[in-house]
Amino acid sequence: MRNLKNYSPPALVYTTYFRLAKTSANSCKTLTTNIVIITVNPEFTAGSISGSQFVCYNSVPETLTGTAPTGGKFPYSYQWQKTENNNAYTNISGATSLNFTSPSLTSNTWYRQIQSSAEGCGTHTTNVVTVTVFPQFSAGTISSDQSISYNSVPAVLTRTA
Repeated sequence: MRNLKNYSPPALVYTTYFRLAKTSANSCKTLTTNIVIITVNPEFTAGSISGSQFVCYNSVPETLTGTAPTGGKFPYSYQWQKTENNNAYTNISGATSLNFTSPSLTSNTWYRQIQSSAEGCGTHTTNVVTVTVFPQFSAGTISSDQSISYNSVPAVLTRTA
């Protein structure tokens, strides 16, 4: 029989109750301590985001929609991030809700969301969605003014794209 004053439990995957049973030296009596409950929160799993789309130059995309994570400890927190080169992501100031509506865009933008569980139960990064921006539309030009004689055919009007 070991005489332990402290006990370090192993990694736990479900809620576990602990108490200490102490038997007197002559084995006449056994007493138990209070019960300590170690509550194990369910495994924290990331949600996802959706909303990949194509938009016109300098237009506001439709709202990007998040799906909440599961497990871990509530409340969850959210931080939207973006990049314009699909490389270095930066936090979007104030974008801390499950869903996000971007301001108007003039270049392709990739979005993802950092989802965190309370009390250090985990942080995960979601999938990435892309908002593809069509190039700026320009009407082009047509050839210059002409001055012609009455009942004459003007020169061909040419255009640029």
